[in-house]
Amino acid sequence: MKPLIIFGVLAGLISGCSTGTVITKDGTTEQPKWHKVEKVTLNNDAGTFPNLQSLDQLREGMTKDQLYELIGRPQYDDGWRPHEWNYLFHFTTSNQSENNITTCQFKILFDQNMVARSFYWNPINPQNGICPIVKGHIPL
Repeated sequence: MKPLIIFGVLAGLISGCSTGTVITKDGTTEQPKWHKVEKVTLNNDAGTFPNLQSLDQLREGMTKDQLYELIGRPQYDDGWRPHEWNYLFHFTTSNQSENNITTCQFKILFDQNMVARSFYWNPINPQNGICPIVKGHIPL
């Protein structure tokens, strides 16, 4: 009985690191859930400015190693062997004569074989901002 209790506690701790998004075996969700912006674990809560050419290369069916090579490690702690990776990205946008920055959260969901299957965007600042489009996937 003791090993079962220990396993249950460990499973709860590990799953507690994720966002709570319900992910199907096929790596999709009806409703992505998002981390709080201040929970970024990479670069002291700052997020990053991604390489737009690298973002343009993201595709369904990529492995975690391929994604890591293009956009780096996830910026939120999603536990051990997560089925989702979460990022906080900033984009320089121009609004007539002034430069602005748009901030978006980006989520990648993996199927049961840990292959990327779906991509989701969440505009943060401004809340109605436009996040980039990953080929074949419309931002939410």
